[in-house]
Order: sequence, then C-alpha cells, then structure tokens
Amino acid sequence: MRGFPFLNLLIALLLSGAVMLPLVYRATRKAPAVEHLDSPAAEPGSTVSSHVSLRFVHAPVSVRLKNGEAVLHEWTSPIGGRLLEETVAMPFHDSRAEFTVQITWPAGTPETMVEIKVEPDGKGARSVNVWSSGAATDELVTLTWEGAAP
Repeated sequence: MRGFPFLNLLIALLLSGAVMLPLVYRATRKAPAVEHLDSPAAEPGSTVSSHVSLRFVHAPVSVRLKNGEAVLHEWTSPIGGRLLEETVAMPFHDSRAEFTVQITWPAGTPETMVEIKVEPDGKGARSVNVWSSGAATDELVTLTWEGAAP
C-alpha cells in the first residue's frame, strides 16, 4: 500500500522546513560584537608588546626594524644569524601593525628571503616573506588582525 501522494509531499515539506528554518535563521542572523577583555585595548598610535621572529635563508650582517624614523629594534652582526627573536614594542593602529624592515647581507649573497613573524600579546601570529635580490633590502611591512584592536 503506497498511501496518498499529496499527503506524502506535505509531510516531506514539513519535515524539511522544520530542519531548514533553524539553519536559515542561524546563517542569516547578525552576530553581536565580541569585546576581547583579555587583550589590552590599543589607542591610535599606541604600541603593543610583540614577539618578533625573523628566519633567514642566508645569515644577514645587520637587521633594523623601524617605524618612520624611530628604530624599534636593531641587530648588528647577529651571532648564529639565521634565526633572530626578540620582544619588541610594535606600533598598532586599527588592528594593524606597519613597520619598515631594513636588512643588509654580506657581499655576494644570492637572491634570498626572510620570513618575519609577529605575535602581539593576546593575538595570533602573522607572518610575511620579504625577498631581496641585492645585498640589502628596505621593505614596508603591514600586518593586520581581525576584530578589536590588540
């Protein structure tokens, strides 16, 4: 016995509607803004303590992180030079860190790169690769974090 086709259709529509309505509601509602209480609030132009890691293919002669004309941190003649790590007060504005990296390599160094990883207090790590085809590089680096300012 097969039953009444129109009744079967109505039951199938009701069951699929009962499943779909909560899914559609959840997918289309606007989530409330979440305020991060564990991370310090940054005002425009403020600095946040950040762990900075630089990983090199070829050891550099000197490395300098700058914000405008102000030097954030400088490594000269780094010993063991392929991995440099330090805690630096990074400038933050609107969940974004912007700084200049200046690197000098020994003469005769082939095309090379450096991976820069920045992890501010209370935020996840962001990384960027900077390439150089000469004995030096001077690159503006911008990293962004979603959500509230760190």
